[in-house]
Amino acid sequence: YIYHIKNTISDKEDELSSVSTEEQREECSKLALAAQDWMDDEGYSADFATIEDKYASLSEPFEKIMLRLKEQDARPQAIEALKKRLTEIEQLMTKWETAKPHITEEERSSVQAKVEEVRQWIEDKEGKQAKKAAHEEPAFLSEDVPGQSKTVEALVMRLGRKPKPKPAKRENATAEETESNNNTEAGTEPPADAENVEKEEKSAEPEESDNDEPDL
Repeated sequence: YIYHIKNTISDKEDELSSVSTEEQREECSKLALAAQDWMDDEGYSADFATIEDKYASLSEPFEKIMLRLKEQDARPQAIEALKKRLTEIEQLMTKWETAKPHITEEERSSVQAKVEEVRQWIEDKEGKQAKKAAHEEPAFLSEDVPGQSKTVEALVMRLGRKPKPKPAKRENATAEETESNNNTEAGTEPPADAENVEKEEKSAEPEESDNDEPDL
């Protein structure tokens, strides 16, 4: 690890200079040299707690520089991804106006309010970061960004599972339709009217003879 620090400070000086001062880099180099001397003198016989303390004092300033270097790209990328996700959520709420009309305007507005809260957080953090010098501790880290949409994502998911209302039952069916359906299901035909019944009865009666006298 000591050699890693020394080589990184030497080989990546141009990159590190964008997130550190010359004094900060020199401090890391001096700590690495001092740690190497200590290891040669007494390090191999030191107890574990002493070694841990030495490691912490050596690594802390170096790791801070390396973190700032990493965050130089990671932080803007995380912010961009979060902004994109917020835009997608807003577009989804617009789509739901027609695609999911059972989700009320009030519910969609609650999502929009959460989106605005996250946008305000971004604006606040970016404003604070803008006031920071490149060699100073960052106002926030890339790992702080994704979790900011957790609340609004959960709300969108809950609303997305909201069931559609059941269609209203048809209540305007007429009595005739109901009776017709019942007859059809029972396999019967509706009764004929009285006039038709009378005609059928007459046609079934035998014809009378014109000569009422008996044959001789």
